[in-house]
Amino acid sequence: MKTILIPTDFSSNANNALNYAIELCKKDPAKLLIVNAYKADLEGHKDSSIAIPEGAPFKPIKRSPMQRLITIATFAF
Repeated sequence: MKTILIPTDFSSNANNALNYAIELCKKDPAKLLIVNAYKADLEGHKDSSIAIPEGAPFKPIKRSPMQRLITIATFAF
């Protein structure tokens, strides 16, 4: 394996998947990519096929769960 992609929603199941991937990387070195995708809240937009205007009012994303995940992954290696 060259790259392992780990999607996360910061749940305990996702954390278990990350820990499993970390153990795989220890045995067979690979690039570990962690991704978190979310559905943007576009207030007032009913049609998702429209172009999103620059500066659209997105709700701020809390970075603390991702920072915790990065810390866990960093200390695992």
